[in-house]
Amino acid sequence: MINVNNIDKLKTLFANVFFYGISHSYSYDYIEKNLCNASFIHALEEQNDDSFLYRNTSYAIQEIYPEVTIEEINQTIVENNSLCLWLGEAYVRLFFAFNKSLSYIFLYFPLSLGIHSFDVYHEMDFHQLYSFFEELSEQETIVSKLLKKREMNKEQLSVLSGIKKNTLLNYTRSNENIYKASYDHLFLLGKILKTNTNIFARRIYSVPTSSMYRYNKEDKVYRLKLGLLFAKYYSREIRDIDYSYDTQKKMYIGKDSYFDVTWTDYKEGLGLTTTSENKNIQDKVNQYLNEHPCIDRTKLNLVVFEYDGMSESIDYYLQLNHLGLKNIIIINPLYFFQINSKIHRTQNISDEVNEFLMQRASV
Repeated sequence: MINVNNIDKLKTLFANVFFYGISHSYSYDYIEKNLCNASFIHALEEQNDDSFLYRNTSYAIQEIYPEVTIEEINQTIVENNSLCLWLGEAYVRLFFAFNKSLSYIFLYFPLSLGIHSFDVYHEMDFHQLYSFFEELSEQETIVSKLLKKREMNKEQLSVLSGIKKNTLLNYTRSNENIYKASYDHLFLLGKILKTNTNIFARRIYSVPTSSMYRYNKEDKVYRLKLGLLFAKYYSREIRDIDYSYDTQKKMYIGKDSYFDVTWTDYKEGLGLTTTSENKNIQDKVNQYLNEHPCIDRTKLNLVVFEYDGMSESIDYYLQLNHLGLKNIIIINPLYFFQINSKIHRTQNISDEVNEFLMQRASV
């Protein structure tokens, strides 16, 4: 998972990659290809690793332009170039907003189009760009787009790959079909069409900052990811634990620690009204514990999304301490509460986008 504080570093890194390449007349195709194949991009796409941001990012840029020395890169650093700064932020936002590989992002929004779009979109809210990208991605399927880019037809691809023409026809008709394709087909298509195979993935699950995470109605683990995202953002104790998703337990597992979520029923308006006591919270926690009788409560961090109203005082939430959980975290549209035997912490959720995400999580 990329740390919430490192998104700006990633935007700056992208901006510097674009600035160096454009100012030194590298082809857009060269920049795109080398950036997609860079090890730090693979780390983000496959391992959600942002450790490279703690090192000198000049070395990351040099991976894109290997014939250039570090000294030369350090002498060409973006400062006030509004185009490249916007491009850096735009591609990072698209990368995380759509949970797609960078190869996919460049396929539908190539650097040439990004530069052309600057005048239109750089003063607009980024949601306008998201809508534009969504429109672009719905116009053509991935395989059709790649065939056009490589100036190839389905018959040629069938001969080169050994994949039947009818199968390829299905791949060109709907992305749903390519999402379900066998890996050997994806491998062949990636090799022949000269692209990374993760371009065919439905999503890559790089979880970014709270202000950039895009919901997906079909994603059943959305609330779990969102809960961990909020918890890591507001709680140092949880942020310091390295969690991984356990497909059997359907929760996050860390060293001597479990992380899971539950939520109250959604009501129109996201429960912005307050009550003296929202008893549904305790009911939901008790229900969760009854459904997981074997779990060690002393190791459990449980997030409860409160969608149906808010208690007027934290005193009611503090009563949950007697259940003996490692942490109970209550998240509603306005506040983040962390409660355990030693501390209770309240944080205002002031970011408007956080409220937007809460609404999306309830859909």
